[in-house]
Amino acid sequence: PEVPLAGLRRLLLDRLVFAPAFLMLFFLIMNFLEGKDASAFAAKMRGGFWPALRMNWRVWTPLQFININYVPLKVRATGLSLC
Repeated sequence: PEVPLAGLRRLLLDRLVFAPAFLMLFFLIMNFLEGKDASAFAAKMRGGFWPALRMNWRVWTPLQFININYVPLKVRATGLSLC
């Protein structure tokens, strides 16, 4: 049986924990691949992290809501299955 508000909890976990963590990881990997130092990473995080995270929330939250609540688990797209 479905736990009440389970979809909302999953959405909040994704949007408030995983989205910021993966965005920070993205900035870190891009910094490394561009051959930049830690100070460049810190500057990018200070200047670009919050605008990018807010845009991520605006664009992906409605899509994740649909994905989590209406798409059957067996056909849900995950980051690993897109490779």
